[in-house]
Amino acid sequence: MKTLLTAVLGLALTTPALSWQDEAPAPTPQSIAMDLFGLANQAVEAEDYEAARRLLEAALDLKPAHPAVLRGLLITSVRAGRADDAFHALERMAAGGIAFDPAPAAELLQRADADRFTAISERLAANSAPMGRAEVAARISGLDALIEGASCTSPRSCWRRWMFSTR
Repeated sequence: MKTLLTAVLGLALTTPALSWQDEAPAPTPQSIAMDLFGLANQAVEAEDYEAARRLLEAALDLKPAHPAVLRGLLITSVRAGRADDAFHALERMAAGGIAFDPAPAAELLQRADADRFTAISERLAANSAPMGRAEVAARISGLDALIEGASCTSPRSCWRRWMFSTR
């Protein structure tokens, strides 16, 4: 009897967990945006650039200034030969603080408006420069310390990657 009760109790406790695992996770803005991004990639492969542009804009409504989506919008615009849309995508990248090399769009955009392309290129390049001042927030005494998911193999790698000081 005790064995039967243990088995029934064990089954009762695991059954809800199994049914919960079978349920699909609820969609999030990130997952929906990435689904739209995937559909946009399929549209680009089919050379349906207008559909790709609309899908990417919908993804940006959910995840404004998402670097991959903005890059997709730039690529779509360049392939469609739409300089104005390509300028707009680069301007959104620059405004979002994204550092990006606009070389893939250079030929189209320099022909359309060389001065505008130069100005946007400079803004994008400026986004890669450090801003503000770094301050030491903590000192790590050991090279094998693991702080908040960051590990160091040498003082040099820590300093370059995480701006930690071991001195």
